[in-house]
Amino acid sequence: AMTVYARVVSIHALGKGEGVGYTLQMGNAPSHVAIAAMGYAHGIPRKIAEAGHAWWRGRPLRYAAPPWMEFSAFALTGSEMDILEEEIEILGPHAPPHIFAWKVGMAPEEFVVRLSPAIPREFCGVP
Repeated sequence: AMTVYARVVSIHALGKGEGVGYTLQMGNAPSHVAIAAMGYAHGIPRKIAEAGHAWWRGRPLRYAAPPWMEFSAFALTGSEMDILEEEIEILGPHAPPHIFAWKVGMAPEEFVVRLSPAIPREFCGVP
């Protein structure tokens, strides 16, 4: 079992007609996004935005756009404005990597081994 967390480093209010990400996606654009410090340079596939979510305080956070190199944007619904500086679960028991892997066309093992060595690892239960 593994869990990967990322810290929310910014909350951004979107103006009317303002998009998110490299392609400035505006379909179902939220009014606010949380920017977490983890992106495709860390091994998170850009296609995860189509199939995945993060998890925070008992609820899913949908991706607002495909991850950028160093960051990911998550749609906020209004009740999550206290998320700044919090850690969100990018992968783990509530955001299972094996399910996301199949949805983005990868084997679960391939998905996990692509995670950057820069992501801190804590081994539990190892003598």
